Amino acid sequence: MIWQLNIKKIVMLANLLEHGKPKVAKYWPDDTQAFGDIIVTKLSEHSMPEIQHVVRIFSLEKSGTVGFRIVRHFHFTGWPDLGVPSDRLSVLGLLQQVRKYLPDSTDPICIHCSAGVGRTGTIILMDSMIERAKEEGVVNFPERLDHMRVQRVDVVEKKEQYVFAHQGVNDLFQNSTETVEYLAKVDHLHKSLHNELYQKKFTPPLNMGEALQRIRWHSHRISAVLSAMDKGFPDGA
Repeated sequence: MIWQLNIKKIVMLANLLEHGKPKVAKYWPDDTQAFGDIIVTKLSEHSMPEIQHVVRIFSLEKSGTVGFRIVRHFHFTGWPDLGVPSDRLSVLGLLQQVRKYLPDSTDPICIHCSAGVGRTGTIILMDSMIERAKEEGVVNFPERLDHMRVQRVDVVEKKEQYVFAHQGVNDLFQNSTETVEYLAKVDHLHKSLHNELYQKKFTPPLNMGEALQRIRWHSHRISAVLSAMDKGFPDGA
């Protein structure tokens, strides 16, 4: 699906283990792995526990095609199943960074939790209301939720999640000093990550086995990867 739909951004809202039980399968490799005719390589992983964000960067190559694609994986670790995060601003910060990366892209964004209903629906509701408010100056939560539920039954499972979406959008447009400062902090952390990636040389891990043999590590690969990543930050971040 990621390759077929040319998805460049993935937002993950669940954790691999929740309440001591497996919740989501780990669908990415620690280094390089073949999934059928798709080769996935994890280029980097950076954790920001103070804002509950983890950012991973992958390259994808498909057998029989030329070149590769970059996928950025935004993982929010602080959202409990059937509940809401303790901090709305951390979710707003996540949405801000997802939107800032490749802002002109019209390709779909993959958003998931475990069931694809509660957490996923809540963040989609928040994001769509923020974008509508920016474009039209109005929001209509009930209308939007009804429309979403035509496409996905029971999306936004709990009353608390619906209220959370309302309050989060309100926080953003109230533009309080706390909100402005927090979002600036998130921006700084993500920019620091981007700068760190430029200082790091991506080299293939050792002992990858058969999958590694299928990857064409051209001499221009590092600069090409960095150039592709940089397109997501037109402001020079």
